[in-house]
Formats: sequence, structure tokens, C-alpha cells
Amino acid sequence: MCGIFAVLEKNPTNYTVLKEAGLASKHRGPDDTSHSMNISDNTNFFLMFHRLSINGLTSSGNQPMILSRYPHITLMANGEIYNFKELAEKYNFELKTGSDCEIIIHLYNKLGLDECIKQLDGVFAFVIIDNSKNLFMIGHDPIGIRELYWSTNSNGIYVGSELKNLSNIVDNIELFPPGSYCIYDIDNDTFINKKYFDLTYKPLYDDDIMIINTIRDKMFKSVNKRLLSDREIGCLLSGGIDSSIITLITSKIIGADKLRTFSIGLEGSPDLIAAKKVAEHIGTNHTEVIVTDKELLEAIPETIKQIETYDITTIRASTPMYLLSKYIKKNTDITVILSGEGADEASGSYLYFHKAPSPLAFQEECLRLIKDVQHFDVLRGDKTTAGASLEIRVPFFDKDFINFYMSINPNKKIPRDGYEKYLLRKSYENELPHEIIWRRKDGFSDGVSSQKRSWYEIIDEYVKDKIVDLRIDYDYLPPPSDEAAWYRSLFEEYYPGHEKIVPYYWQPKWINTNNNPSGRLLMNELNGED
Repeated sequence: MCGIFAVLEKNPTNYTVLKEAGLASKHRGPDDTSHSMNISDNTNFFLMFHRLSINGLTSSGNQPMILSRYPHITLMANGEIYNFKELAEKYNFELKTGSDCEIIIHLYNKLGLDECIKQLDGVFAFVIIDNSKNLFMIGHDPIGIRELYWSTNSNGIYVGSELKNLSNIVDNIELFPPGSYCIYDIDNDTFINKKYFDLTYKPLYDDDIMIINTIRDKMFKSVNKRLLSDREIGCLLSGGIDSSIITLITSKIIGADKLRTFSIGLEGSPDLIAAKKVAEHIGTNHTEVIVTDKELLEAIPETIKQIETYDITTIRASTPMYLLSKYIKKNTDITVILSGEGADEASGSYLYFHKAPSPLAFQEECLRLIKDVQHFDVLRGDKTTAGASLEIRVPFFDKDFINFYMSINPNKKIPRDGYEKYLLRKSYENELPHEIIWRRKDGFSDGVSSQKRSWYEIIDEYVKDKIVDLRIDYDYLPPPSDEAAWYRSLFEEYYPGHEKIVPYYWQPKWINTNNNPSGRLLMNELNGED
């Protein structure tokens, strides 16, 4: 996890202003901060990079990166390229820095941007400047796992890892689209925007045994490649099926006794209970972080400032995840954490999918969720961990796994025998406790709740007692509840004028929850309870 900030302008903004904007995301890379400014007659660059050293811990891996062999190319990249060694061997590249991101320079120089980016297996957001051709280029990984913001106007292009990099210097900020790249020709003042990865799939696979075997094979490879690190690795473990699978596979590769796992919740929460069972079954070195209502509530304003959204369900889930990330950073030497994000979108395993009217509607909703995930769960994972100077890795969003998993006939993925992600559960039913394999879906924000009161109820009571006069008439995405109005007021305090960075409120389909996305309410609705 690193931070990039890049500005290309015709008329340069004040140096002090740009430097302050770049430093706004320093938490993403505390190991080194480097910046440069180049002002010429018609091209003015300001670049800043914050490094979180993961692979190659020496200063030779610092960025902006310029290799002596290719002095005309400048690279800033936030991400991990898991196949960099294979690519170096394939094309006979001699790597010098120890950084996996160095491969991008070699590939671009040899193949051009289009073929370069298609061959990368990893997660990334990068900027390349080619002075020999006067090109400014931006690239983003297929799903958008590494958040990236940008804005263009008549004066230039502005790129940053977080909204806070750009919010005080430019308007009309957007998330850079995943699976895409942009080439700006400085001399001709023209843009080429291209989508190189698209989420369209045909239902190719419908044999249970073949699907189960392939899931196991591809998930093992996905986790294994994500253990590439010169820093210590841990796992977030909620006790749900997704994080339990990731933990199980990781423990097989590095050894359970060497693996630290972490869970968070209010005392007696379902996640704490389930995570402990999994950790004891696998044999990991497990840590429970028990928080109070007060600690969670007090963390909400800081969480919103860090994650840069006012979406209800994202904030509910981000708050405990942010606190857990900060705990890991403060109390351990762990820098890389594996997590189970992605399985729900790809599997169609949110509870409302039980109400999908058809397998086709089921598949289309899965694709929609994945296409928009950088606004919600991916944003949560990236921002909460980066806020604590950690790097999150999400094996379920591996390109190879997703390509296979989304090609399973949706008839095989719809809930079976009352359970969502049935075949994923069956894939590991002999290796995890029965009560974990067949634990029903419980959203992270509900899983951290106590048995007596849900997290959303705690927030609701606090808002009613403490927050007044917040139901302002907003023209864009008016808050549907007092809770949402509080979140919006905090967002407007930190990022005024940038409310359109949130495209819509995350809400379940095909079911009525009165604008409250709590999983517990969904369960009650499915069970016909009040």
C-alpha cells in the first residue's frame, strides 16, 4: 500500500499548495516520501510518492522511479505485481531495485501500455510519464482494488490515491475506472481512454465436482501469490466462511503456528465467537480485539474522514475495521494482511440474493456489484487499512479466480438448500468446523455487534439522543435516515462540494428493509419476522 499524487498543469499551482495536497495521504506510505517538481514552458509536473516498503526494502525501490537504462520514463505505482518474476524471466529483463513494480517500466518500454497492462497480474494504480513521446499515462487494476481518484480540466490532470489529495485543489473529482487506462498526449492535447478488462461472462461450467476442484486449485494459487512479501503477514478472521478459507490456506503455506489472526467485536459478538473456533481449529496465534459502544461511536468521525464516503453500510463496516487495523499497526510488526473481501459480490451471497427472481438476474446483480465495488467494500478495505499504514490483499478478487468463478452457470450459484455460496462451502467442508462451514451470512457490521443490540441500533440510539438539526435538504442523495444525515454532515465538513463521489447508497434489492441495509434486518425479513 502506497500513495501517489501526480499533477500535470499548463499553469502551475503554488508549490506549497501542491505539497500540502500530496502530503494528505502520507499515512499510505510512512517508510519514505519523495517528491519532484518540473516546470517548463508548456509542461509542469508535480509528483509525490509515499512508500510502504513490502518487496525490496532498500532505497533503490523508492519512487518516483527512473531507471538508468530508461531515463525518459518515470513511474509511480501503488500496488503489487505478483507475476513480476515470471515476466522478467519471460522477456529476459534484468531487475535492479528489488521492487515488483519495476517490471512495469520494462514492460511498457518493450510492449507499450496496452500490452503491458494486460500482462500484469496484480493490483495497481500507476502513473507513467514518457518524456521521449511527451505522454502522461494512468493505469488501474481490473477490479480497482487500489483506489485512485482523478480530475481533468482546461489547466491539466490531477491524480491521487485518495480524495483528500485532490479535494482542496480541484473540482469534478471521480474514481478512475477499474480495468482501464488513459493516455494523454501533451503535444496534441488529446486523450485516449481504453477499457482493457471487462466483466462479461458466459455460463461455461456446471459440473459440481469440477467446480469444487477448480475452486480449491485457484484459491490456493491466489492466496499463495499474495504471500509474496519481505514484511510480516497476518489474516483478518471474522469467523465467516470467506475469511476462514483464506486463513486455512495461508496456514497451510506458512504454517499455522507462524500465522497471526485478528478479529474485532463487541463483547460476546458472533464474529468473536466464530473466529475463536476457527483459530483454535486451525491453530493460529489469534488475537481478539474487544471494543465498547463508546469506542465505536467515537471512531465514526475519524473513519469517515479516512474512508471518504457517507454511504451507510460502508461506514458501519469500516469503523470496526479501521479500529482493528490501527490495533494491528500499533501492537505488531505485521504490515500485510489478507482478507475475505470479494467473495460476497462474486458469489451473490448477500442475504437479499435469496430473493433473486431468476438465475440471470442473480448473475447480473453479481456483475453490477463487482463493477461498483470500488465505491463500497473495496473502498472500505483499501482506506481502513491504508489509514493505519497497512496493506490489504484480497485473494477472492484474483483475476484468474474471478474469470473462472464468474463463468460458473448461475444455476449452480443461486442459494441451494437454504444456503448461499453452497459450492464454495462444499469445497472446504472437510477442513473447517461444520458450524463455520454452514454459518449463515452475517455482514461485518452485524457480526461485530453484541447479541443483545445490533451495531445499527447503537448508532440509531446515539443519533436520536445526541444529534439534532441534521436533516438538511440535500439536492443530491438526500439522507434516508437520521443516521445517514449524521454521516452526510461529517462528510460535508471534511469534503464540501464533493458529494457526487458517492454514486448511490448501497441497498439490497428485491426486498424491503426501509432503507436500512442491516443483515440482521434482512434475515428477519427472509424469515418473516418483525
